[in-house]
Amino acid sequence: MQVRVSPTDMNYSAEEWQARVDLAAAHRLAHMHGFSEGIFNHLTVVVPGRSELYYQIPFGMHWSEVTASSFMDGIDDGKVRRGSGDVERSCYCTGPALDPAEGQRLARVIGNKSVLFMANHGVTTLGVTVADAYDRLYYLERAAQVQIYAMWTGQLLKELPAAVVEKTKRDIGGAIFYDGPSPAQRHFDALKRILDRSEPDYKN
Repeated sequence: MQVRVSPTDMNYSAEEWQARVDLAAAHRLAHMHGFSEGIFNHLTVVVPGRSELYYQIPFGMHWSEVTASSFMDGIDDGKVRRGSGDVERSCYCTGPALDPAEGQRLARVIGNKSVLFMANHGVTTLGVTVADAYDRLYYLERAAQVQIYAMWTGQLLKELPAAVVEKTKRDIGGAIFYDGPSPAQRHFDALKRILDRSEPDYKN
């Protein structure tokens, strides 16, 4: 299934179109990295300048085929404002529940944090930008993978001292050594360059 809207006809601002390009890239990259599960998980971003709206792909679209023009504008009541297609209910409500109250509950649980582990479901990562959220998702998945590999050895795992953890978070967790884009943005830009070579149609 392919749903297309024209950025010219829909009068997207440069910021809106960039958000759509970045979100399309995140879908393609997530599929490339093995993070997608058929058509039943989701990535969204708030429409720039419109906190009540967000971008979502039509239900039934595979992440490998998402492009910048694929997205619908979702709104608080779950109706499509721009674009066409079905709003996947759990994406609108957050998580496997079909009641918006569950999404509100999860938002309260997340608070000002950027990662939420959900029992029997998976993880949610958040960020100010698509790059921030995807960078967290990427390294969270990699860390979990390494953890599983380490546990498979059956050996007692060594925990780093709390002071080392805190120092690492301070030193590596920010961009204190670099001018310009954040490490997360640099990582995401590098990943998008891979797509530019192999799947450039994500920008369409």
